[in-house]
Amino acid sequence: MRRPRGARAAVTDTALTEVYHRQGVTIAQAATHFGVSEEYVRRRVAEAGLTRRPGTFAPRSAWSPEVLQAQAGKLYETGMTMREVGARLGVSTTTVSMVLHAAKVPVRPGGGTRPEAQGPPRTLISDLYADPDIAAALRRHRVKVPDEAEWHVTGPFLALRS
Repeated sequence: MRRPRGARAAVTDTALTEVYHRQGVTIAQAATHFGVSEEYVRRRVAEAGLTRRPGTFAPRSAWSPEVLQAQAGKLYETGMTMREVGARLGVSTTTVSMVLHAAKVPVRPGGGTRPEAQGPPRTLISDLYADPDIAAALRRHRVKVPDEAEWHVTGPFLALRS
């Protein structure tokens, strides 16, 4: 096993215990303190056998889920990319994708000039259940295959059923 070099060398089990547990800083604050990435701090916390504290579960956006879903859908339907919508609303592209799928907004294929990127916009649920292998596996395990009208998202946008 190689010894850590540079800033990583300071992220010892003792130092992590002091900073992360005793001082109670967040992973992000510990990463800044040590001058390393958040991913490295998470890995070292696990390696040191320290218990991760749960996050705050506070919303990461100033938008309520309802408003975010409506605004993202409206901007995306004007032709903006998910990245552009995210930049405009101050959220990640992943969040934009999640709210568009939750709202059942047909999503344009990505990928620029690749052949698979040239198809029509599709919804996540119709794409997933249109695959005969997926549908067969679900039926084999007695999982009901919903149609698009009865499907709804789970998670933070659950209450926003379309």
